[in-house]
Amino acid sequence: MLTNDQVLDPRLSAWVDVVDYYWQRATVPRGDRERLRVALEHDLASSVAEGASVEELVAADPAAFASEVAGADGIEPRELLLPDPPLTDAGLLGTVLTGAAAGAATSLATVYPIGFDLMDQSSLTYDQEGWAAVGMHGVAALVCLAAALASVWWRYRFRGRVRRTLLLTGGLLVVGGLVSIAPAMLLASATGYSSAAPVVLAEVGIVVGLCSLGVLAARRLVSASQPPGKDDRPPR
Repeated sequence: MLTNDQVLDPRLSAWVDVVDYYWQRATVPRGDRERLRVALEHDLASSVAEGASVEELVAADPAAFASEVAGADGIEPRELLLPDPPLTDAGLLGTVLTGAAAGAATSLATVYPIGFDLMDQSSLTYDQEGWAAVGMHGVAALVCLAAALASVWWRYRFRGRVRRTLLLTGGLLVVGGLVSIAPAMLLASATGYSSAAPVVLAEVGIVVGLCSLGVLAARRLVSASQPPGKDDRPPR
């Protein structure tokens, strides 16, 4: 680990991030990556101290360097068969909806049966049952959100700025869900809180539609923060 008086040049730190990215892509174990990264940072700091220029050091191809260092250390990197998935509207939205659907299925199998069973065993007033139902729906929504974000993280885990992607997607997904409450409730009220399939599907459509708009807005904000001409890898 570098000491306080051995702060690495930001350009070298960015280059090390790219090397570490390729170690991740090649599924080098986390412990080995951390050890190799510390050694690499120390070697770079020593090279600069001995007179090497930063420009010369970062000119090396990070992908080839990562493979060479891992091989020299006795690690056999494994090439991934698929490239990084691009962050597109369809890709991000499909990932979120797939995760949310898995969360919904989990909620239907766990949250609602347990919740209804607890309500049946309790002596609740009409108002208390209403609040209990709201709480149950809230837990189910959190399960869906967690599953959706887990899906996004898994698909884009090797992408640069994945934390920003998760924060914006999760935040605007929640905003879309909150905004959808009013129109969905208005529709339910206008139809006398009907449980007919067309009415329920329309209410679900309102929620899914506004949540989808939030996801698409998040994708644009993430892409807007990416410098022109850069791909999704950590910047060199």
